[in-house]
Amino acid sequence: WRWTFHVSFVAQKIKFSPENMVDWFNFLFEITQTDLEKLHFLDESSHNSKDLFGTVSACPAGQYRTLEHDGSLDEVLNTTVITHFTYDDTAAPFHYVVRDKANDAWTFLAFIMAVIVRGIVPRGHTIILDNAR
Repeated sequence: WRWTFHVSFVAQKIKFSPENMVDWFNFLFEITQTDLEKLHFLDESSHNSKDLFGTVSACPAGQYRTLEHDGSLDEVLNTTVITHFTYDDTAAPFHYVVRDKANDAWTFLAFIMAVIVRGIVPRGHTIILDNAR
């Protein structure tokens, strides 16, 4: 059969659907009509320590290599970041929080509320979220 193992790629079919492409072009049109200093981009990410280690290594044919790690591979960190375009040298270009707890909807909402209450996102500005439903 002569089969070999390969790394698979994940294709997001909905990403390039006609409906999604229309939404994307509408977004691009709207964003070009907006003052860039009033836009804030918000995103979150989860990092699992076990995913930070590669599982492929090179070694001489017929030999095997063991990858060793002394720490825990169960640690998960979540990061939420908000950034914006600014011409003001005194304003921080981004604000973030790193948590070792779950990044659920309530935690995400709490971060949004905090940046609004603290004046990081002033009245009249727009927050752009990816994957928002």
